[in-house]
Amino acid sequence: MIERSDWFQLNSPSVVCDIVYDDVVLVNLESGAYYSTEKVGVTIWQQIDQGQSVGEIVQTLSGQYSGDTGEIEKNVYDLIGQLLNEGLIVPGHTARSMMAKSGPANNTPARSAQNQKQPFEGVILHKFVDMQDLLLLDPVHEVDDLGWPHASKQ
Repeated sequence: MIERSDWFQLNSPSVVCDIVYDDVVLVNLESGAYYSTEKVGVTIWQQIDQGQSVGEIVQTLSGQYSGDTGEIEKNVYDLIGQLLNEGLIVPGHTARSMMAKSGPANNTPARSAQNQKQPFEGVILHKFVDMQDLLLLDPVHEVDDLGWPHASKQ
């Protein structure tokens, strides 16, 4: 069961991650599946990456977006549960201070042109398996004379 005081980190080296434009892209190198989330999901990911606890993430989002705190909390718990179930994150076990790669947490409220909080939108984690064969291909041992990404016919 996920608690408000729990914090999580990327399941490295099995999973790699990058923010591409306005999306977070995560690749599970063991399963070959890749994932993306956008909008509020990016903010949640940044908080996870900075070592914030579940409670701190909910508090940050409640300060940034208008909407029911219960709905915000449910979305945070749901996304973290999905990330855990897919093996993309693990419970935090290294020093939190070592996690802060990108500086302090982004606590700047999301505001519209009228300087109002933007409405909270639900978070979706998209899973893709269309490139599993390529992502799982061992480029050193499983290629033919043409090289990667041409699998040998063994």
